[in-house]
Amino acid sequence: ISPDDQILASGDIGGSIILWNISNPEKPVKIGEALNLENGQGINSLAFSADGKTLASSSFGEPFVLWDVVSHKRISEPLVGGSNAVSKVIFGLDEKTLISGSSDTTISFWDISDRKEPHKTGDSSQGHLGQPSSMYFSSDGTLLASSGEDGTILFDVKTREQLGFGFYLTSPDESILAYQILDKNTDETTIHLRDGESGGTIDAPITGQNPTLSLDSKILAFQTFDNNKQPQLHLWDLAGQKELASPESGDYLTFSPDSQILVYQTTDQDASKTFINLWDVTKAIRIGEAIEGSYMGFSPNSETLLYQSFNSDTGETLTNFWNIAKSVVIKTINTSIIVVSQHDKGLAYYTTYDPVSGLSSLILLDTTTGAELVPPIDGGNFLATSVNGKILLYQSSFDELIALNMHTGAMIFSRSLAKLNRYDTFGQIFVFEVTSTNPADQGIFLINTSTATLLSNEPARGTYLDVIEDGQILVYQTSDGKHSLWSTQFGWSTVLDGAYSTTSPDGRILVYQKSESNSNYIKLWDLTTNKNLGDPIKGTYLTL
Repeated sequence: ISPDDQILASGDIGGSIILWNISNPEKPVKIGEALNLENGQGINSLAFSADGKTLASSSFGEPFVLWDVVSHKRISEPLVGGSNAVSKVIFGLDEKTLISGSSDTTISFWDISDRKEPHKTGDSSQGHLGQPSSMYFSSDGTLLASSGEDGTILFDVKTREQLGFGFYLTSPDESILAYQILDKNTDETTIHLRDGESGGTIDAPITGQNPTLSLDSKILAFQTFDNNKQPQLHLWDLAGQKELASPESGDYLTFSPDSQILVYQTTDQDASKTFINLWDVTKAIRIGEAIEGSYMGFSPNSETLLYQSFNSDTGETLTNFWNIAKSVVIKTINTSIIVVSQHDKGLAYYTTYDPVSGLSSLILLDTTTGAELVPPIDGGNFLATSVNGKILLYQSSFDELIALNMHTGAMIFSRSLAKLNRYDTFGQIFVFEVTSTNPADQGIFLINTSTATLLSNEPARGTYLDVIEDGQILVYQTSDGKHSLWSTQFGWSTVLDGAYSTTSPDGRILVYQKSESNSNYIKLWDLTTNKNLGDPIKGTYLTL
């Protein structure tokens, strides 16, 4: 699929490639004639360049080829990767590099600055025991990861150097790239750090494995193993480039949301028991005693730890709320299934079942205090939440579809004998499509997730297609097949004389299409003036 999600490229065993316009995914349209390889070998890999203008294809028993997406013409002559057929191709993020993986287990780098005359840079690198199954880049484009049956190999994109078997991770703010490399000759594992912006190396490699970065991107946690193969925990100050005091042993689990507490696990092998341990990163001291159980989560303010324990006397699995400052359980729930919503309120919700009535109930809790926020809600068949965690959509035991404000417990939306068909969220808009035995309740509803209010009691009558302009305009299809626009902000509506395709990157122009007298026409709609822009263009839409 092209980067703008408008074109799908498909290849078959006969060596043909077809491009499809998927601006309306329910009705893909074939674009022009098929692209055909002269040798008729089956296509095994396809990749679009970042600008969507070039397509690379590789086939069984043959090299790879570059194609012009707009003209449907072959740009380059067939290019050979290794000594055998190319099995995987991928474009570099710089638009000037292409990487190919071959069935002879080699990886090759290509300079495609001149699309008509690409050339290989350096020798092919011998990598996997078999052919690579997938290839992908780190977010900053400095590392290439190639995966095969024998593991994942990392390459330095700039130097083309094969770094070794390992994996990488990026800090939450993308300021740090950490990767682990295994030297198979010495069986030594090292951790390497790079600046996420410049790609430059940070300090010398660190002997260790299983690196993890704190949420504030300031601390690296990793492990080593002693002579008895027991895990030893380590903390590394990324700014000061020095090791911090840390627990002597244990398995890393996670950092608290404020990155001040390290959670790690220890095991009593003789008693077959697992314990949760807390470490104050700033004070370099253990917090309280070990807690028997399994870690579940934190409240967003890092004040409360949620964990599960097992009552051997009753055979029950319990969920516990542990106040870290007081080192005490403030609430225990007899349930093994609970979902923690990580947002500013930090809600947890779970369901209970009454065997007498045969009904279930949904319980909402504050993860900091364990307090129930609202009385138990009948039904409690959880369906979806908005991105900010403020809106909860669920189905009651009596087929009632309900939207709830999870911060206050107030009901926002309720429809009897209704079912959720699909939902989506854009910006501050939570959109969901409802089917119902009552025609008046069937259609598309929208909720402003910031104010937790329903934008209109009357649904948009049709099938949901898209939300554009950061949630300001709903695009949907009416029962007569026409595509309509509805402004969620100003309330105006417009029926398009055609089928919606896409919106321009700046959000000003909407593209839609119509077929008349066996011809396709492209139309442009100015979203700032709410009018058509110019005359229709004869042709089939490709990209914008």
